Amino acid sequence: MDLIIQGCDCLGYIKYFDAHFTNYTGGVETIENCVCLHEEDHGILWKHKDRRTIGLAEVRQSRKLSVSFICTVASYEYGFFWHFYQEFLGTVLLKLLVVFCLHGPQIKDAMEYAECEAAVRNYPPLIEAMRKRGVEDMDLVMVDAWCVGYYSDADGPSRRLAKSLIFCRIESDCPMEKRLCTSYPLRNYTAGETRGGIDRSDVNPLHILQPEGPSFRVNGYFVQWQKWNFRIGFTPRKGLVIHSVAYIDGSRGRRPSAHRLSSVEMVVPYGDPNEPHYRKNAFDAGEDGLGKKCTFSQKG
Repeated sequence: MDLIIQGCDCLGYIKYFDAHFTNYTGGVETIENCVCLHEEDHGILWKHKDRRTIGLAEVRQSRKLSVSFICTVASYEYGFFWHFYQEFLGTVLLKLLVVFCLHGPQIKDAMEYAECEAAVRNYPPLIEAMRKRGVEDMDLVMVDAWCVGYYSDADGPSRRLAKSLIFCRIESDCPMEKRLCTSYPLRNYTAGETRGGIDRSDVNPLHILQPEGPSFRVNGYFVQWQKWNFRIGFTPRKGLVIHSVAYIDGSRGRRPSAHRLSSVEMVVPYGDPNEPHYRKNAFDAGEDGLGKKCTFSQKG
C-alpha cells in the first residue's frame, strides 16, 4: 500500500491521489494531492435485543468510504463527495460555499485571462475613470472576465467575447482602506486573520484514531474497501472521475454497479434581469474546468 498521510482535509487516515493530464500546450500537468480518500463513521448499522440475552442488546457500527475533491472557481468553492456504504448504497454530495475571492474565472486558460486583464487595465479611459474615484494604483484594480452567453448574432461563435467586471482590491495596510472599506477589512484564510483576527474557540479538538490503520486497500489508482472496488480518475474539465465501480455480492461474485461516475457540468443561473448579471453565463466545468481549478492539499 502507498504511504498513508494523516492530516489536512479530513480526520483519521487519508490517502491522497495525484492527477496527471495534458495542458493547453500539450505538456503533462500534475496536481498533487487533489483527490482525498478516507473512512467516516456512519452511525449505527443495527441494534438488536434478543429475549434470550436477558435484556442485553448488541450493536454494530456502520461506516462509509468518502472520495472527494474540492475546487475553487471564481468566488465559488465546490466540494464533490462520493460516498460508498456497507449496505450496497452509493451517493454523491455536492457542498457549495460562496466566499469572497480576489480573482475571477478564466476565459479559456490562464494566458488569455492575463492578456484580457492587462488590456483592460491599460485602457486609458479606465485609468482616467479610476483616478476620478481616487484610485491611483492600477495594481489594486481587479478585472473579472465573465463569459457573456448568447443573446443575438453579435454574440455569435465567430467572436470570443467576455464582459469585464471591475472592482478594487483593498489591502489591510493600504491607506485607502479607511475611505473604501471601514467595516470589513480584507482578511486571509489563515489562523488569526479571519473574523477580525478572532479564531473560533467554542469547540474542543476532535481526534479520530485508527490504531490498526484504514480498512481500504490501494494499488495505484485501484481501491478496495469492504465489498466495493473501483478506480480513481481525474480530468481537467470534470475533476474527479470514478471508473468501474463494482460490488462483491455473495455467491453472485463481482457485480458491476457503474461504468463511470463524474460531474458533467456545473451551471450557475443568476436569474437577475439587472445589469450586469443578466449577461453572466457561468458553465464552470465546460468553460473553466473544475479539474484545473482543484484546490489541492498540502501534506502534513
